[in-house]
Amino acid sequence: MTQAQDDEEVPFRIADQEYDPAIPIDSIQEHPRNYNFGDIGAISESMDEHGFYGAVLVQRSSGYILAGNHRYRTAKIKGATTIPGFWLDCDDDTALRILAVDNRTTHLATFDEEALVKLLASVATQPRQLRGTGYSGEDLQDLVQQLNPPDLSKLGGSGGGADGKDLWPVLRFKVPPDVRDRWYQATDPAEDQTDEGRFYWELELLEKPRDPQT
Repeated sequence: MTQAQDDEEVPFRIADQEYDPAIPIDSIQEHPRNYNFGDIGAISESMDEHGFYGAVLVQRSSGYILAGNHRYRTAKIKGATTIPGFWLDCDDDTALRILAVDNRTTHLATFDEEALVKLLASVATQPRQLRGTGYSGEDLQDLVQQLNPPDLSKLGGSGGGADGKDLWPVLRFKVPPDVRDRWYQATDPAEDQTDEGRFYWELELLEKPRDPQT
């Protein structure tokens, strides 16, 4: 801690951490007890649009990442050799508590749906539309519909009803992390980097006629 920091009246303790703009990516690893599953597709799209901003938080003694596990994984998939981060000096008990609270505070967050719709609607009018926001046009439509649900009493005699997509089957299954990483690598050329976009890209590729000579 610097003398200036000693002289300031800080209402909380500054953790013992050191910034490193280029941590060798092979010198650190995801925390083996991280229980959170991030959306690599959304993170990848964000990284493509905005670059890697912020930094991961790494326990110095173990090399385990306490915050930013999925940004680390995405950067590694993309071929990064270094990554910006903070080295944190703490014991293992504190490390586990930080791992838990970083995930927990994210999950506890709520948001103002009306404010979100206004934000997304404003950026959607720009040339990049919704790229790099984590939301698709369909997501925005769903949010708008949630804010302004249709009057079902007026749909009874007009042939209205549920959106056909509401009745579509949902594909959901678990795979080991290395299989998920292999799938993200295999579908990286997809223009739409969401999981849904990658799925349709792969499906179209598989359905293309094959040359019998190959």
